[in-house]
Order: sequence, then structure tokens, then C-alpha cells
Amino acid sequence: MDILIKENRTLHGKKVSMTKEQKTRLHNYLHKYFSDFWQDVTPNYKSFIDDKEKMIDFYILSKQEFLQSYSYLTELEYDLTAKEQTND
Repeated sequence: MDILIKENRTLHGKKVSMTKEQKTRLHNYLHKYFSDFWQDVTPNYKSFIDDKEKMIDFYILSKQEFLQSYSYLTELEYDLTAKEQTND
């Protein structure tokens, strides 16, 4: 992830610029902060192919019926399971 750091700016009417070390430290801090942030907010979707009960319904119900029945699952999880099931 590249973060744009403005080279020169005005602070209280005076032109100021960051040193190379300051830019590097700020870039490293922001990179770590946003990497940790995205890791925390990105859900970990996975298939449910090992869940016997869900797989029985998976074969019986249409995709729409299945997702309505298991409203806590996402379409992505359904699709991941379908893809994994066809690869076996």
C-alpha cells in the first residue's frame, strides 16, 4: 500500500517540509496501522463443506432457498463451497 505524503506544506503561514527520516517513519507507521486495520475488518470467509447438515441441505435446496434458510451465511461462502465441491 502506497501512501502519498505531501512533500511541502504550510503550517501557520510558514513553509515546512519533512525530512527523509520523518517521511520514512510516517510511511512505516501508516503502513502498519492500515495493514492491521484491514486485517481486523476483513472477514475470513470459508466453505462449509465439512458441515454434514449444511451439505445435505446444499444438495436439496436451491441456492436462494439455502441462503434464506441459513441467513447467517453469505453468498460468497456458498460459492466457495460449491467451487470446492466441484473440485473434489
